[in-house]
Amino acid sequence: MKKYQMREMRDFTTANYQGFTLKPGYWYGKNLRGQAIATSTWVSCGNVAIYVKTEKGWEMQWHDLEAEYLPDDFVEALQID
Repeated sequence: MKKYQMREMRDFTTANYQGFTLKPGYWYGKNLRGQAIATSTWVSCGNVAIYVKTEKGWEMQWHDLEAEYLPDDFVEALQID
């Protein structure tokens, strides 16, 4: 199964990803539609908040941590913290 392309931001104190301010520990990348995504790794009730860049700007969406399209290293990092 194809997965989101995501990486953890570790290189700077803060960074800007297509208008989204990243801090250390945030993850960012592209979803299956090629849209920019970013997350602060906020988890609630087995779901993670992921922001998706749309024509209207950044919109938050909840994603099940067991979703097959989420990268394994991302899910593992969330479960360690």
